[in-house]
Amino acid sequence: MLDIGSIGVSVVLSVIIVIIATIIVSKKVIAPIIIALIEEKTQEAQNLMKAAGSAMGRKSGETRQLAKMEKMVIEDLLAEYPEIELALDRFSPETSDYIRDNPRAAMHLYRRWKPFLDEFLGSREQEKSKFDL
Repeated sequence: MLDIGSIGVSVVLSVIIVIIATIIVSKKVIAPIIIALIEEKTQEAQNLMKAAGSAMGRKSGETRQLAKMEKMVIEDLLAEYPEIELALDRFSPETSDYIRDNPRAAMHLYRRWKPFLDEFLGSREQEKSKFDL
């Protein structure tokens, strides 16, 4: 007959052997797999960051070119049509300088205020036509 003490010792020894085997397997097999996965994901993240940086640089270059082209167009329009320069003189010097420097903002404001201006200027033209004989 086996006594309980020898069974307990064999179970404890078995558990210790399983723990040691698990540690050895994890160090030899599992750890390299996890390290390889981490390195792969790190490389993928670095590639994505490089691609994002490149795309942002390209977008920034396009934005600078667009701003330069807008400024050139505004300068050409002001040179070609002195009436625009006269219209800008109706504003304060700061406002007219800002409009010259930021044509995109001026166009945005124009689109926003266009319905009001059309209605206001249209009603003034109608009043003028009522009294013109």
